Amino acid sequence: MKKKKAPVAPPLPAHADIAALAHSYWEAEGCPEGAEWRHWLQAEAALSATPKSDPKGSE
Repeated sequence: MKKKKAPVAPPLPAHADIAALAHSYWEAEGCPEGAEWRHWLQAEAALSATPKSDPKGSE
């Protein structure tokens, strides 16, 4: 009987990618003070949910 492999979590998006998207959210909202974490978490979630395309086209 083969053991099942544990699922592997996808890598987190790069810090620079999160920062750039969070900054765009901040600008889109008119540069409000005190919304840094909300924008950061929103960007992180958006980038983590984006499926990466497989360059080989498999699956």
